[in-house]
Amino acid sequence: MPSQNSEEVVPVLVDLKQSSHLERFTRELELNWQLIHDEFFEIPGSLYMPWPWKFQYTGNWSVFGLFDRFGVTQNHVLERNRATCPMTVAILHRFPMVACAGFSILYPGTIIKPHRDDLYARPLVRCHLPLTVPENCGIAFWAGDPPEWVEIRWAPGKCLAFNEHYEHKAWNLSKSPRVVLITDVADDV
Repeated sequence: MPSQNSEEVVPVLVDLKQSSHLERFTRELELNWQLIHDEFFEIPGSLYMPWPWKFQYTGNWSVFGLFDRFGVTQNHVLERNRATCPMTVAILHRFPMVACAGFSILYPGTIIKPHRDDLYARPLVRCHLPLTVPENCGIAFWAGDPPEWVEIRWAPGKCLAFNEHYEHKAWNLSKSPRVVLITDVADDV
């Protein structure tokens, strides 16, 4: 799978300089990366839930939802989860354009199949804030001319924002979990 510079993936990746509120949002996440990281690792693993749509992946993928406009996670679970991560929730509450948020835990040997996240009527910006990124772990987008799978390397503490309607896939072929805070954000507020 070729690795390329992120500028070559346009329009999949979002240019944060084109949106002041997205730029402020991702900057705030990055500035608070260590706090979010530390708070996540205080969560008891027994509170994680398996990703509900098993057909989308092989292996073991869990989530810890904080906000969910899809109704996949029951509200009492979200309330419990938000109480477990008060500092992360306080950061997210400063940005009303956040539609969905939660931690994604991809266990060793797990592969998320190629898919598009088009659950919303209009595209939102999907933002990943990687907390832990072991070797042999990645995300790729079907992009370019001619199209091909373009791999983007996550960097802990550095946001990756992309149009969720583009086909993408992810994998963790390492020996330890990959953890990302995922947010879906309106880009036209």
